[in-house]
Order: sequence, then C-alpha cells, then structure tokens
Amino acid sequence: MGKITHSNTGSGVTSVQWKDDDIHLDSQGNTLELSRSATLVLAASNASAKSKAGADTVCSGVDTVDTAQLQAAIAAIGALGVGGGVVQCTEGNYNICSSLTFTSGVRLNGQGKSSTRFTLTENITPFDVSNINDVEISNLLVVVNAGQTAPIIKLTADSVTMARNNFRSVQISSVAQVFTAIQLYADGFGIWRCTFEDMVIGGSGVTIVELNSHSASSWINSNYFNNFFSGDCLVGIDIIEGGGAGSNGNVFSNWGVQCSATTTFGLRIPDSALGHNAWNTLLSVAFFDMPATGLFYSIGTGVRDTVISGGTSQVRFSPWLYTDEGVRTDIGNLNDGIIQRIADGDLFVIPTQSGWTEVVTGSGLANQYIYGNLIRTGVTLNSTSRLHSGALYGFSIAQIFSLAFDKQQILTFNIGRVTSEANAIARIQLKSVNTEGALAAKGYGIKIVNYNLYGESYGASGAEINLGVTMTDADAFEIKIVHYPAVRIEWWVNGILKGTQTTAAKIPSGDVVCYLVHSIITTISDPSADAQSFLFRPIFWEDR
Repeated sequence: MGKITHSNTGSGVTSVQWKDDDIHLDSQGNTLELSRSATLVLAASNASAKSKAGADTVCSGVDTVDTAQLQAAIAAIGALGVGGGVVQCTEGNYNICSSLTFTSGVRLNGQGKSSTRFTLTENITPFDVSNINDVEISNLLVVVNAGQTAPIIKLTADSVTMARNNFRSVQISSVAQVFTAIQLYADGFGIWRCTFEDMVIGGSGVTIVELNSHSASSWINSNYFNNFFSGDCLVGIDIIEGGGAGSNGNVFSNWGVQCSATTTFGLRIPDSALGHNAWNTLLSVAFFDMPATGLFYSIGTGVRDTVISGGTSQVRFSPWLYTDEGVRTDIGNLNDGIIQRIADGDLFVIPTQSGWTEVVTGSGLANQYIYGNLIRTGVTLNSTSRLHSGALYGFSIAQIFSLAFDKQQILTFNIGRVTSEANAIARIQLKSVNTEGALAAKGYGIKIVNYNLYGESYGASGAEINLGVTMTDADAFEIKIVHYPAVRIEWWVNGILKGTQTTAAKIPSGDVVCYLVHSIITTISDPSADAQSFLFRPIFWEDR
C-alpha cells in the first residue's frame, strides 16, 4: 500500500489532517512501511466503493475487459519471478469469456462462494492449469454457461509431470448442462499430489470428477478429493484410461451426492487388464436416491484393491444389488454378502448333484456332480442332452409354487464349453417351461452358439442380444443376470456389463412356476464333435 509519512515532524497530527482523505499520518512523524496479503487486488464492477478504492484494478463488467484484466493480473504475478503471489478478487461478479491460463505459484482468491462470482458468458474452461505446479484457486462461485460442455477446472499434463495444485472452497453451479466439473487429463506424463477440498457442485448433467490417463506412460496418482457436496449429477467419479495407463492411490472422502433421475454411475472404473487402476479409496462417499437405471459402483475386471468404506447404506448392507465388483474390491468388508442376502431377500444355492431330470437322445450324455453338471451332444445321429431342475418353489409370498418376476432377481453361475462344434447351441435358462430351445415363455438366460455368448429374455415376446463375447475352450466364464422388474435385464460376463434389455415386452413379469434348464443341441443331425457344456455353482436370489 506504500508509505505513510508525517509531513511536519515538529508537530502532531491536526484534526483536519486526521480527517482528510488524502493525508494519512502517524502521530510521531515516523515513516511506516505497510504491506497487504494480496499482491494485486481486482474489484468487480459491482463491488462496494470501499473495495474499489483499495483495488489496483476495477473491472468494467464487460466480459472481454474483465477477462483481459484478470489474465493481466495473473500474468503480472508470474512475471515477478519470486515464486508467485496472490491475485485477490473482491466481492461481486466477473464476466469471463475465455480461458484463464496460469503460471506456477499463482494464487487466485475470492471473498467466498457467496461473494465472488465468475459468470461464464461462453462455453469455456475458466481454469486451465497445464504442465505447472503450485497453483491455488479458492473461495469463489462459478456460474456455467447455458451451453456448457467444456470442463470447468482442467489440469493437463502433456509435456511434464505436475503436482501440488490446490482448489478449495469453489462452487460450480449449473442446471442440466452436460459437462465435467473437474477433469485431470494426463497424456504421457503424470498428475499427482493435487488437492480439491470443500467443493460444491450441482447439476443433473455434470460429471463431478473425471480422471483421464489418456495414453501409455500416463498416470494420475495420489490426489485428494475431500468434502464434496453435489445437488445432482450424471456421474460422480469417472476414471478413464488408455492402454498402459491408470489412476492409483487417489482418495475420495466425505462426499454427499444427491443423485438425479438421470444419474448413471456413482463410481465408474473401466477394465484394467494390466492392473494399472489400483488402490483407489472411497471413505464415507454417499450417493443418495440412485435411480433404478443407475449403478452405484461399476468396477471393471483387472482393477485391484479398490476400497469403499462407509457412505451409502444400501451399498454397505447389500453390495451385490448395487455394484459391479471388480477384482479384489473391498466394499465395507462385505464382499460375499451371504448373510445380508438372506436378510434382504431369499437366496438359493441350487444343488447340481440332485433334483435334476436328465433327457438325452442318441449318444447324448448328462452327468451331475457336486461341483456342477455336464451335458454333451455325442457324435452320433440326432444326439442331444438336457438337464432341468425341479420347479423352484417358495419364493413368491402370494404363491409358494412360483417365482415373482415383479421383484428384483439375480441369477449367477459359471459356464464352460469344451470341444468346438460350429453347429452346437448350449443354453442356461430360468423359464416357465422345462423344454429345450429358444425362449418362448417367460424367463431369461444365456445362449452359447459354439463359443459365442448371447442374452435371451421373454416377457410378452422374445428377444436375443449379442453380448460380444467369445468363450475359450475349457475356460470358465462368470455370468450374472440381474432382473429389474419392468425396467431392464442386465447380462454381466466376468464382472463386465455386456448387454441390457429395456423393452418392457421382452421382460418377464408376474408370478410364474419356473425351472432352471441346461441344454445342448446341434443344428445338424450328425455333429462332427462331441460338444460339451459345464454348469457350475448356480445361485439365485429374489428380493422380498
């Protein structure tokens, strides 16, 4: 702020001088050096007169001018060459029309989320932090553009590894615009040890945090996301990776997210065949009111040691209903969840060694073992094989001899195929008849054409979905079929969602007598090979 100097050292300060706006004196005639916490101060066009009087720059309210003045202040801090400084924005509104770019050591600070407002007049990323360290942005509100699709906060590492960038007490306000609030984007380099704290983010189209390790040798590790609140969202946390890249050791803690009708995922981590996505931790992250079409956690195959503790009570007590669990995912230390399944619904581990009826023709063969059952076509003319369980009783409260397709159901099992035969078709079906063949009665299941997987379902009519999976000989594949009454049926293969049926006419409903049917046939009368199908550990669960 400069010096305060007594103009006459021989006398004290007169009352006129003391009251004068232009003469600021010390009573002893001393020269005082005063400093302030901000290096540069900008006042908004609608700031108070007092704030404007103490500012280095008063903004005009015109978006091009406000943006240029903010950028000039940020550049001036970077030019000081003393390790950075503070750009302090007073209360009021700043209209922003293009991205603000930063240099290391710059701190941009507002007066608080309720006082300092950045209004975006264009679809832009206001805070673009690329390949630098030690930037801090805090205490302000961002009102996004009506046509917003660009991320609001973007950290990019594409020429050097970056660290120690911090964002605190920032609010991002939107309605239904589809965009990402916070995006970390690594392309060939890394982003680590950055902090995001006390963030308020709202809007039914927003992805709150996206970690995108875009290419090989990219990584996003050891970043901290604490105290987040969201009124609505499309996706909570989205972790995206390119080949050979990943996100590891990131911590998300103390989140409260009110889901909207459009929310698709709480946490989504893709497949990670090389195990690069590992050790990500969620502590007390709560997603409330997830819609029936949404999924709390989708954690792909190969993702290691994800820890989810506390937070949403549905997930803590019934993780199998709300999650696609990846490899070694610890959800509230309840990975198997058998006790909770029994408490929340009816669980039946279907025996494979007894209670099945065998129907074979020609050289077809069926065997029942303690670990599973086996059917095979044989190689003579017109040979087939089928096993079907007895009717599955005792699940519907209204009718003990029925299953209730009007309740949520989960059917899981492992399936294996041995010996290639191009004309062989194997099926595992839960349906209202015990015969072989394509679904023509209420139910759902899996169809295997030689080694290719399809999902089948039938309500008022039937449908078949190509799951895009080709099995390998003598390898077991884990199948999970989740039935959401009148909404959808999902087919999961080895922990990955591979197909969804949402047409109501293709989804079974009502109380129906049902059987589990395991069958194999060939579409020619003289197969060239003895095609075999193994069914292991079928488990059925129905909500109460």
